[in-house]
Amino acid sequence: MSFPKHQQPESKVSGQPAAPPSGGERRSPSLEKQFASTLTGQLLAAEALALRALPRSKHRRLKREVCSRRFLLALKRQEFSRAEQILTSFSDYLSPNLEAINRYIAHVLNKGRAVQPQALLDSPALDPELRPLLQSALLLLENKPHDALALLDYPGSTFDIRFAAAMARRNIHRQMREHAAHAIDGMKFLEAEPDKILVSFAISVAGSAEAAGREDLFGRAIGRIISDRDRILKDDDLFLRFWRDAEIASRTIFDLDGALEILTKARVLQIKGVKDLMIDLLLMREEVSELKPVIAAAHVDLRQRAGLLPPPTETGEAAIILPAAAFRTNTVDYPGFRADIRFSMMAIARALRDNGVRHVVKGRIRTHGEVDLDVPFFSYHTISQHPLGLHIKETDRPSRFSFDNRGYAGWSGFSRKGVSELGLSHVDLATAEAFFRKEQASIIAGNVSKYTQAGLENEEVLPESYVFVGLQIIGDAVQELAHATPFAMVDEVMATCEKLGLQVVVKRHPLCNSPQVGRYLQQNVDAKRITLATGSIHRIISKAKAVCVVNSGVGAEALLHEKPVYVFGRSDYMAACFVCKSPGDFAAQFVPGKLPVAPEDLQRFWYVLRNEYAVDLRDRDKAGEWIARRVRQHLDETAARP
Repeated sequence: MSFPKHQQPESKVSGQPAAPPSGGERRSPSLEKQFASTLTGQLLAAEALALRALPRSKHRRLKREVCSRRFLLALKRQEFSRAEQILTSFSDYLSPNLEAINRYIAHVLNKGRAVQPQALLDSPALDPELRPLLQSALLLLENKPHDALALLDYPGSTFDIRFAAAMARRNIHRQMREHAAHAIDGMKFLEAEPDKILVSFAISVAGSAEAAGREDLFGRAIGRIISDRDRILKDDDLFLRFWRDAEIASRTIFDLDGALEILTKARVLQIKGVKDLMIDLLLMREEVSELKPVIAAAHVDLRQRAGLLPPPTETGEAAIILPAAAFRTNTVDYPGFRADIRFSMMAIARALRDNGVRHVVKGRIRTHGEVDLDVPFFSYHTISQHPLGLHIKETDRPSRFSFDNRGYAGWSGFSRKGVSELGLSHVDLATAEAFFRKEQASIIAGNVSKYTQAGLENEEVLPESYVFVGLQIIGDAVQELAHATPFAMVDEVMATCEKLGLQVVVKRHPLCNSPQVGRYLQQNVDAKRITLATGSIHRIISKAKAVCVVNSGVGAEALLHEKPVYVFGRSDYMAACFVCKSPGDFAAQFVPGKLPVAPEDLQRFWYVLRNEYAVDLRDRDKAGEWIARRVRQHLDETAARP
């Protein structure tokens, strides 16, 4: 295609009309990207060479900027060794900035890709205030979290340094599930930085305080969320910078009217990205119109607990614990996930109203946690020691929610029963088999999983004969139910399979950022003891001799593939699995291809797991009727207890 002279595209380098590709053909987009990337790298290298001639006392900021850009370019190209070398060489005469160190820790060190981290740590020019961040990350790789925490307790000279250290401490506390420690440390940091907007950090502190049962710290954290939001609304400069934080704060404290006020103001100011958020919020407000009194009551509850309103005086015959998670968003959610939570809570509220049950409402910031009240209650993503609560939670399947009077997953009452105790004979075998085959056709062939999977057509190279190990997030709540650490599990599986001539394939959880996991996996890949898989979970499971998990939803998916599953922790589907409670249990039980239950029992168990323990929310009318019956059943059961 030819252009008139005045319309010819310009070269981004010279500003002159670009020469057409040779042969009259257009470059492919991939070749153009490669050309641009190579050219950018050459320009940065030339710029860096020129800067070396400058006196060290001058242009330090410019030199640091060039280093940062070269480092980020290497990361983008996934040249991790080169990225590390750039930082290390630069640190011989000038310290990298905080952003570069944070990215190095996240993308190189924590992923097990570092070659010479100690050389960077020992670099003479490395900023002394950045050194503890890097050193603590190295200690985490050595599984020394308490030593890492001790290094991070220092007064940085700038807010950015202090915040980076506070975030690093928070991440360690959360990984270790030390909720009280994070609540105390986080509140201390918040109160030491009264002039900063710290909405997201305050939300995490409130969640940890709630999990630890520290109502005093919870109230103070909620107060900080509200005060930060109010400051943003009153200050135009702050609003332009933090309007999204204010909107998230409003959703978190169940103030949907406040969220709409913020988005309306942002729309008037023509801030980009507001339109879609406003449409989503307006649709959600319409969707939950029936739940409006419950949402308002949850907002009042949080203000009361923060000491901003007088304490409550009313009591009820039951309680709804409304989760803030129902009104927030997350990029990793399956489509409609938050709407599923809202629908479940609306169905519960409707059932209580229809049964004439007077109830109170409490708001909840954190998802997982133990809740025990002295009246029947209905709560999301929680557990309890007694059966007064009816706990709802999404399962490994999109739009399939469990309802149980003890909790979810391995905490559930359902998980405490074996195949014989579940009384599976009441399920018609033909019905169970038809349901099982239908599930296989829709889930496996449809490549459906909790998290988006690579396409089934994207086939990766895997060993011919292997056992598959699915990993979870370190610090995930259900890890409390583990009989073994993920490292001990993989070690035992590797040792057993090596004796039998089988390979081991491991897939890391898509949201896992643990440095220990990254380093452990890379070491075993380098030693050729495991193969790391990244493809569709269904393709990986389909070719495996067996599947091993602690208690991941991958285990349930493997049951649908009719594979033998070995669990190293408690789960709600464990009745149909081999359970490995002690070291050596896997080796003692493992026989390739051997199933722990008969095929007909597996099909009946699957039917009960999916239709009696849980409900399919995709058909809202049927799901609403199912939930109404389950609420009535729960009220009757709790009333009958002494």
